[in-house]
Amino acid sequence: EGAHLSENVDELKVERTLESTKELAATLSDSSGNIPTKKGDYDVRFGVVRTPTIEKDIESIQCLHLLLRTTDWVLKLTYHEIACVTLWSESTNLRHLQFIKAAKKNVQEHLLSKTGLKIAFPDSTGNGGTTTTGNVARRLLFNRDTREVLLELVPERSRDALRQVIKRLAVILRVISSTRSLSDQKINDLELLCKESYKLILTTYPPPRAKLSPSVHKLLGHTWELIRLNDNKALGSLSEGGIEACNKLLRRYRIRLSRKRGQYENLFDCQKRLWVNSDPVLEQMRLDALPLCRKCNIRGHSSRWCPAQFHSVLESEDTLVEGFFA
Repeated sequence: EGAHLSENVDELKVERTLESTKELAATLSDSSGNIPTKKGDYDVRFGVVRTPTIEKDIESIQCLHLLLRTTDWVLKLTYHEIACVTLWSESTNLRHLQFIKAAKKNVQEHLLSKTGLKIAFPDSTGNGGTTTTGNVARRLLFNRDTREVLLELVPERSRDALRQVIKRLAVILRVISSTRSLSDQKINDLELLCKESYKLILTTYPPPRAKLSPSVHKLLGHTWELIRLNDNKALGSLSEGGIEACNKLLRRYRIRLSRKRGQYENLFDCQKRLWVNSDPVLEQMRLDALPLCRKCNIRGHSSRWCPAQFHSVLESEDTLVEGFFA
């Protein structure tokens, strides 16, 4: 459902409980258990399209996928700005779709030649998906130089507005993806930043020029509230990044390092491999084998790729992000 924001920004609060949502779904369901939907009936359904299957309220958010989906939304907005298309829909029967596709190809080639980033290319490993991984999304959104390369293709009349939107989204994503604590006042500041960014997007790109995706709505409308529910701690510790990182390991174990005579044996061997992989002694051995940077004396990267040398580039944003944890 498209997110709607009136002049009263307090409408962004999560006031509907799981119980009330189930009651609303029960009243809207027909005899077959489905909820009929039609255009313009948001005031009747309030976004409910099916009966919830969960048993308790969810008070967390998927930080990694929030980053990925926000990156997708930013890229789509960029494609539309480059193509000078003022309609958000990308239906195949629309004439402007060819211009959006051309803008996307132009962005991909420009970023690849200038930064080496592969954005939204099909994954060459054959496992499905695209090349827009979490690390690629961070390099695109969190690095000011990379963002400026992206903005080079945007018409000058709309470049500053898009620059502000991307910068705000990047700062908010960096704050919520941390594992540190925020004071009550800093959460209020984050809430204000999110609401101001929400209004900025809706006023700069009103529908049908652009529509907020569910992920961007969650980011700007509810992450600060979830931090309050998480005992004032940022949501990085609840991230699904660790689980996602095990996907390639699990695929390797199932194909090469497990028995194939039955599903039980196969999964049993995979579980044992995953259990051994989390051993703290082995983890320390892997850490000791990583390169040691001579500049910051931290393992995990070489001196050539030390983040410290890029600190001046992101100094203003780093100061803004660190201000939320001061």
